[in-house]
This record gives sequence, structure tokens and C-alpha cells, in this order.
Amino acid sequence: TIGQCPIYKLFKYIIYRLSLSSGLNAEMRVQTSLLQNSADIAGRFIFIIALICLLLALVWTIFSVRRVSKPISEMGLITRDMADLKFDRRVEVTSDDEIGQLGCSINEMSQKLSAALEDLRKTNSQLRDEIELERQLDVMRKGFVADVSHELKTPIAIIQGYAEGLKLD
Repeated sequence: TIGQCPIYKLFKYIIYRLSLSSGLNAEMRVQTSLLQNSADIAGRFIFIIALICLLLALVWTIFSVRRVSKPISEMGLITRDMADLKFDRRVEVTSDDEIGQLGCSINEMSQKLSAALEDLRKTNSQLRDEIELERQLDVMRKGFVADVSHELKTPIAIIQGYAEGLKLD
């Protein structure tokens, strides 16, 4: 309701009337423009707080994503090196969570693969040496057989010549 007084005509009011148990009446008047101003200020305040919270959430999200994605990217590069048989890089383990455990596993796998590759290289070198020795022995056998064959051909040829000579006699 709007009051009857001339000053009341300039402003709009919200009036709340209440009858008390003692028989008295209470009335409260609030200018609607004051309520509107308070609502505008509260709206701006809520908007600013929401914007600040959104920015803080964005900064926290970027930090969290980088914290998780950086070790994973590093592990990806290290495992690509491992696929190329390069085992010199290790994952820096900075946490005890699943990503840290994965980093430890990659480091352990890299160490074991490096050791296995080194053993294979040593075994391969030994096999090459043994194959080279076997080739040398084979060349020596062939030479020996050729020499023995040549040496046996001469007496056999002589004996054969004598045998033919005896046969003709």
C-alpha cells in the first residue's frame, strides 16, 4: 500500500502490518528503491564473488592438470626412447600416488631391459667369436683335407702306375 502523506507519494513503500497479542498494531515501511538498491548491490557482489571463484577454479584446474600431465608426457618420451633401445633416461618420481608408482615401474623396467640388452650383446659377441673360430677351423679342415688328398694322390698314382706296369708285364 502507499501512504497518504505527500512525502509518501514521492516514494513507493512496502508496508508490513502486524497485530500483536497485546492489542497493539505494528507497521513496518521500507522504500522499494532501497530494497532495489540492496538487491542490485547484492547481485553485483554475488557476480564478483562468482567470477573470483571461477578464476580460482580455473587456476587450480590448470595447476592440477599440469601436475598430472607433465609426468605422463615425460614417461611417454622415456618409453619412446626405450622402444628405440635407449635406456639412459629415468623418470623423476616426485609422488607416491599411482603416477609415481608408474614412474618407478618404468625405471625398473628400463634397468632390467638395459641389463638384458647388455647380456644379449655380450652373448652375441661371444657367438660371433665362436662362429669366426668355427669358420677358421672349417677353412683349416678343408685345407687339411685338400693337403691330405693331394699327398695321398701322389703315392696312389705311383702305386697305380706300378700296378699297371706289373699288369702289362
